[in-house]
Amino acid sequence: MSRFFNGLLFILFVLALMHLSLNYSFAQTYTSNGNCFDWGDGACWTKVDDGSGCSNNTSLSPPSNPGTSCPVNVVINHPMSYASSLTFGGSFQSITFGTSGSLSVSNTITLSDNYTLNVYGNALDNDDFFQVAGLTLGATSKLVVDAHARMIVTGITQFTKQDGWIKVDGYFQTNSVATTGNSSLTMEVDENATVIVDLDIDMNGNSTLTFVGNGSDPEYVNEEGNSRSVVDIRGRIKTNGTNAEIIADNATVFICDGINEDVKRTELNTGKFETQCLSALPVKWTGLNLVYDNKSQSIQIAWTTLREWENSHFVVERGVGNIENFENIGSVEGAGWSSDITHYHFSDENLPVKANRIYYRIRQMDFNGGSAYSEVLSISIPRLPSPNVEWQIFPNPGKNAKVYLKLLGGYPLKDESVILRILSPHQNVSPPLELRPEPSRVWDITPLVQDISEGFYLLEINYGKHKYHYKFIK
Repeated sequence: MSRFFNGLLFILFVLALMHLSLNYSFAQTYTSNGNCFDWGDGACWTKVDDGSGCSNNTSLSPPSNPGTSCPVNVVINHPMSYASSLTFGGSFQSITFGTSGSLSVSNTITLSDNYTLNVYGNALDNDDFFQVAGLTLGATSKLVVDAHARMIVTGITQFTKQDGWIKVDGYFQTNSVATTGNSSLTMEVDENATVIVDLDIDMNGNSTLTFVGNGSDPEYVNEEGNSRSVVDIRGRIKTNGTNAEIIADNATVFICDGINEDVKRTELNTGKFETQCLSALPVKWTGLNLVYDNKSQSIQIAWTTLREWENSHFVVERGVGNIENFENIGSVEGAGWSSDITHYHFSDENLPVKANRIYYRIRQMDFNGGSAYSEVLSISIPRLPSPNVEWQIFPNPGKNAKVYLKLLGGYPLKDESVILRILSPHQNVSPPLELRPEPSRVWDITPLVQDISEGFYLLEINYGKHKYHYKFIK
């Protein structure tokens, strides 16, 4: 069986090499070399010609619209720039951003008719990006932004012809969108993609804009039945005509400032328009899970969010035996702003010794101080092994008298403090009291209980990784 799997892995490895060969070996490749940082300067590039017999370009810098037969690929490993406009077409295939690679074009880039530009990113680097002042799509042109690439249009994304297409698996952000005439544009949005329009979409003439997601697959539909392919339009959709149409097909489109009445809206399959700001939504939870790890005698807590806005951090809270006495046991930093699925984890390694059922909840904290709770889950754990230690509170009840704590057995942790707390569902817990090792093994704990009112309480005793709870009556 192992020989079969080894053979299968070898075949997959060979196929991967063939894929790379087909994409890069038979192409003319320009790679930034760090000598300078201008797209148009040949000294900034190392060129490797195609050896397959096609016609190579003689240009020392990458031609964006080559008329020769050899495909052209560009690899950018440095911060490059260009102070003019660029038209992509011909045999130009792709731009790949390596570690620390970026390209900033100070004018508009245009995609020629019947042409596809592929933009690839680097999974190991979040600083790579392709920034342009404007983007114009030709007829039947296509822009592909892969899962690790970031495309930022600081000005207008516009289309004036038929069948433009933008496929986003990674990150695409534009200042605004403008359409004219009988133009049509389709934007295909992956469930893990980020698509943002900062201002308005102007739908002029009889233009059509379609957002297509992957919500046709049940795996990519949330619990409300909406597609997880999300578009964030932070302005308004406007028109100066009466036949403009916007379509949500298996995509959820959030429109912060609404849609003009003259714009026709069509929802297909799981597609939906939400006339609210995506940024106004709270953190969206998709699950909270508890697992007891017998080896480490700990509870592993995992949760997931679909999107976050102004999320500072999460506070993990635990209740022992009931849901009336939750306590803070730790925190996990949040993502801040994210439209991606984010996974979180916390390990509770300091379990109460005598606990049988433990309750957990997560409190999400905003940067502005607001908060929201997750659902409450509980888990049963086996009784943990306990050191040969018992404690005694006396007198108990302890009304109008000094109260003492006595250790009945050998002290388990030398030279370590014991931390005491009073817990109650009816009033705030008292400040903790720290006890240092005492040869007599008797401590006066009156300062801990003297200011609490009459009633039933729990005395919590913490030392090392061990925790005890004892009933106390005042």
